[in-house]
Amino acid sequence: LESTTDRIWLCNRMSGDIISCNVTSLGVIMCRVEVDRSEVTFGSGNDDEDVGLPADYLALDEDNIYWSNSITSTVYYVTRTDRTTLLSFSVPNNMGVLLSTSPGIQPFPDSGDVYFVEIDGVA
Repeated sequence: LESTTDRIWLCNRMSGDIISCNVTSLGVIMCRVEVDRSEVTFGSGNDDEDVGLPADYLALDEDNIYWSNSITSTVYYVTRTDRTTLLSFSVPNNMGVLLSTSPGIQPFPDSGDVYFVEIDGVA
């Protein structure tokens, strides 16, 4: 859930598109394509390049839309202003999730709600 817009983001497993949805004041679910799988390229124009879609993991911040899948060791992303030019970076094998800690997207809890747990002498 993107708290600044109340939109839920997800990946369409059939088309590979990344979409976002919200519920209108009339209770109607409205969705739109945010990243069109057929339009995303690394800039080389090679349609055979793996762009990581459909995504298994999805994260957002103010500037970018990130995704990965369970097959590659790569995080793919596009900027919010150019959703067709794909960028990427490698990650260690067995990555399980993508997290964004951007305070503009998901508010941090109040300090009274934050707890630290000590594990093996490290807090």
